[in-house]
Amino acid sequence: MSQSGRIVTKIRYSEGVFLHQPSIMWPYHLISQKELRRNQWIERYTSWDIPYKELLEAIGVCARQWRRIVANYKRDGPGSFAHGLRGKSSNHRTPANLHDQVKFIITETYSEYYPTFVQEKLSENHNITLSYETIRKIMTEMGLWKPKIRKKESPPFKLRERKDCYGSMQQFDGSYHEWVVGCGKWCLLLDVDDATSQIPAAEFGKSEGIECVFPFWRKYVTTIGVPESIYIDRYSTYKNNHPEAPDIPTQFGRVCESLGIELIFAGSPQAKGRVERGNGTLQKRLVAEMKLAWIKTIEEANTFLKEAYIPKHNAKFAVLPKSTANMHRALREDEKEKLDTIFSIHSTRKIMNDYTISFKTQIYQLHAGWPSIFRKEKVRVEERMNGEIVITQRERSIPYTKLAKRPEKGYSKPLPPKKEVEVIEKIEQLQPPAKILSEPRKRSPWMDRFTYGKNDPRNLKKKREKLVAPQLASP
Repeated sequence: MSQSGRIVTKIRYSEGVFLHQPSIMWPYHLISQKELRRNQWIERYTSWDIPYKELLEAIGVCARQWRRIVANYKRDGPGSFAHGLRGKSSNHRTPANLHDQVKFIITETYSEYYPTFVQEKLSENHNITLSYETIRKIMTEMGLWKPKIRKKESPPFKLRERKDCYGSMQQFDGSYHEWVVGCGKWCLLLDVDDATSQIPAAEFGKSEGIECVFPFWRKYVTTIGVPESIYIDRYSTYKNNHPEAPDIPTQFGRVCESLGIELIFAGSPQAKGRVERGNGTLQKRLVAEMKLAWIKTIEEANTFLKEAYIPKHNAKFAVLPKSTANMHRALREDEKEKLDTIFSIHSTRKIMNDYTISFKTQIYQLHAGWPSIFRKEKVRVEERMNGEIVITQRERSIPYTKLAKRPEKGYSKPLPPKKEVEVIEKIEQLQPPAKILSEPRKRSPWMDRFTYGKNDPRNLKKKREKLVAPQLASP
């Protein structure tokens, strides 16, 4: 029995211990391991088992704190170790009617979205302010959200510091996703600034090919400016991945080289993590925003993306750069004049002897009177984005005519067909005359003395006569 005359009895323990004092009939309390150890130390202290200094060293609290703990224990018993609201409802608990109202709104409108997005929409559209954790728990109870399983730790990547100025580096990527339900997969061409994490430009297209990438960057350099560098992946549109010719630039590489833009190829998705995370954010938030705005076509999606979503996204996620300088460069006058030539697909063809070239199964007849063209020389064929074909040599365009087929060689008109009778007569004239067969000459008796072998037909004839003659003789 302790000095105070109270016997502390341990009823059971699982994740905590229920303590019961039968002499005073203390209420039941669920206490933790830490609180149980404090109870044991205070029992030893009150029974004079340990001195005061050793008690303070074992507990790890100051003298004033310990005097308060002992006073509370003598007044309230073991329940003084537990928090006053333990076993009671929280003071910040969501009211039951508000809880049901949030459940109804989520079920009707936001059942397919993420908790963070639902929290923002409840605050914007319904004037309901709740924490993200509360929304996540409500959606977990409803079965609309499944908590993520913590992944195994992967080897850390060395962080790369942001660029100092806006326009120093642009991270560019294409993301294939079903942005509008029921409309198939579109490709979102996304550009993210490395220094500020804002989106200068984004556009939906059908693919990540030249026909969509060229108009995107032409609009970018004419409206925003020419950036210093572009951080990009190794997709075939941007980099030549052939093992025998890795240094040959692609059409996009040629455009960047002509504009003075440095291309930096990433070795992993984590290297250009800002645009990768931007794609993930847009796949969650932009899809929901376009669904609420009833977007159905790619033209409506591009208009909504430019006018409504990008300004809102940049205001929420963009950060301030270290320097306020803008590193985008304005286009020069000579570059503006050559934009059609720069943003076109270039091919090389050889001039044939009849001053024609072949390009994509089409024959083009060059004007032979043009002073700068010669046979067997090479010309550049520029395929513009609007479908126009321009043939140039030494930076001068060559006039041409499109032909249905290649011109015939050697004669202007085909020869008339010959009549069948004339052909037959011609064949008979070319045949040699028939040989006149003459009677075989008689063999000279002088030749009978010579023998040409046992298989000679003359010898065989003589042997046959000798064998047949006795058989035909009369008996």
